[in-house]
Amino acid sequence: EGLPLPCAAQLAYSVIRRAPVEAPEMDAVCRDFDIAVVASFSLEGGVLTGKFNTPDFPRSLRNTPGEISKLRDDGTLAKVEALMRLAARLDCTPAQLSLAFCLKNPRVASILFGATSAAQVTDNAGALDVLERLDDDTMRELAAIAGSASPAMPARR
Repeated sequence: EGLPLPCAAQLAYSVIRRAPVEAPEMDAVCRDFDIAVVASFSLEGGVLTGKFNTPDFPRSLRNTPGEISKLRDDGTLAKVEALMRLAARLDCTPAQLSLAFCLKNPRVASILFGATSAAQVTDNAGALDVLERLDDDTMRELAAIAGSASPAMPARR
């Protein structure tokens, strides 16, 4: 009692993982209590970069051939293929497009992403230049890739 309300909620949010951030209930809570979203897992552990869509995908304890097989079987890698084609049309990388998508949501105050090199940080920062290319048609294409309805983004305050 008497403590300040939270000003942000760290939630997983990506072009293919829209809930709970875009759920009407979450939007209402964020709006009513002025809570921003800190988007995490926005590149889905590197999956949205497209690196696992190549035959020589990076192997680690987490990204075994079995795990990659699951991503193929559940349709995730097909979504990433479509994302890669759209990114090429927009003259950006899949990572930039994925991060720009998150930034397009006015509820998102910040994005958390991992990088293993300075080049990745620079590439990811390029998402800021991609934002202006995300018009309504492109956002609908991204919704179609994700297999979700294209909800109206909340208005920026």
